[in-house]
Amino acid sequence: IMPPLLENNRWYCLELMMDAGSAVSSDAQANGSMNMWIDGTEYGPFNNLWFRTTPSLKISIVTLGVFHHAEHAVEGTEYDNLVVSKTRVGCLNPSGVRPSPATNVRTN
Repeated sequence: IMPPLLENNRWYCLELMMDAGSAVSSDAQANGSMNMWIDGTEYGPFNNLWFRTTPSLKISIVTLGVFHHAEHAVEGTEYDNLVVSKTRVGCLNPSGVRPSPATNVRTN
């Protein structure tokens, strides 16, 4: 099932799970996986993905960004309630209602 086209001026709950799998020497041995949910609807899982050849390569950073295929809003992308966890958390605000603007934002 294909994910929906996302609309401007609407909040979405996006969840992504990634398992780097075992370090293997070829895609024939690959056992990594990814899964994603948009507003609680599952789009995946995608199995037998090849992410690494060495066991020292670990998932250790989260980078947020959006790729646009065509025209997009000049306002940019807003993020709220970012959670990084080893287990699925679920949608905190599944209604799509826009939260109040952040007043105390910190990054490390």
